Amino acid sequence: MASIELTLRRLDTEPTIRHLLILLYLKGWQTNEDITYLPPRALEAAVQEQIRIGWHRFYEGWLSKQWMILQQCHYTTIKSTKSGRRWATALIQKMWDTAWDLWEHRNEVLHQKENLITRTMGLHLNHRVTRAFMDLCSRPLRPNDSYLVRLPLSKLLERSVSYKAQRLTVAEPALRDKRRQIWQAGTSANWMVSGMQRCMLSWLPRSGS
Repeated sequence: MASIELTLRRLDTEPTIRHLLILLYLKGWQTNEDITYLPPRALEAAVQEQIRIGWHRFYEGWLSKQWMILQQCHYTTIKSTKSGRRWATALIQKMWDTAWDLWEHRNEVLHQKENLITRTMGLHLNHRVTRAFMDLCSRPLRPNDSYLVRLPLSKLLERSVSYKAQRLTVAEPALRDKRRQIWQAGTSANWMVSGMQRCMLSWLPRSGS
């Protein structure tokens, strides 16, 4: 808005037009606020026609011709050699430039968010890769799973996202299988010890008698 207002000042825009366009209607459209201001009688036709066209269209260069006529009257009054047509052309160009700047800004914000999401996902993936690698290194592996820890962790983390994701689809199931085997072995050992204890308890009373 400040940039548009500077352009209007540079073009010697009639003060009331500048006030209406920038301080009221454009800002009201931007903030979605209702405008209760009654324009001067000389500008009323231009305001009503622009309302019919739409203030959002104003940003796209759809100006009421009444603005050009009013601005030409102003130039004539102040004895300026500038023309209302060139004023309208310069204003439309400024609206297009502003729309382009806003589009670039939204793009930049969007890409920053996407990059942040990508970095966050990358850190999460590296954490999973590191955890799986360290767990696999700390356990005896089957011969056909030994390749999972053959590549050093530092080199593994340098690989592409798709490579690391593919490696996890193999490493994590292998790790789950190994944990299941350890749990089953531990459960069998516990049952064996419990069985031996029961046998001893059942034998000790008879031996004492």
